[in-house]
Amino acid sequence: MGKDRKELVQVEHPNKVAQTEPSNSSIEPQATGQEQERHDRKDSAPGSEKLVDLAELKENEKRFRTIFEAAPIAIAMADPNGYFLEVNSSFQSILGYNQNEIKQLNFIDITHPDDRPKTIQLSQKVRDGKINFYRTEKSYLRKDGHSVRMIVRATAVRDRNHDIKYWLSLMEDIS
Repeated sequence: MGKDRKELVQVEHPNKVAQTEPSNSSIEPQATGQEQERHDRKDSAPGSEKLVDLAELKENEKRFRTIFEAAPIAIAMADPNGYFLEVNSSFQSILGYNQNEIKQLNFIDITHPDDRPKTIQLSQKVRDGKINFYRTEKSYLRKDGHSVRMIVRATAVRDRNHDIKYWLSLMEDIS
């Protein structure tokens, strides 16, 4: 019986942190598929809680990680001040920085000086909530000093208070 039992975690909906400690209490009967589906729909209202299969969460994380790393375009996540948190292998290959090096820089540091005013202006519009994202063509400075022309799509991911949690940028090398 223990092998067949799925480990479930409780997640508050929407976008709240999962509680990952399974209960040590006795096993309670689980709903049938249809009953669970009705229960999930009923509990999908904002602020409600729902049970999620921990294995499914791990599989989703693995899928996201694979997409992030295998993407043929550069992907970068940066903190609210623009300092890089994580970049994928395409980003590293195109710009020549490894994870540790890039974490010391922000997106303005690697933007070509000619494109900095436009980048600052567009980023400020997103920060102020005037636009949700921007698309632009600009040059980045590679680690070796050469520039590379990219199409950039950037947005700010926000929390419930509308504060920026992190920046997400997708960049395509067009040089």
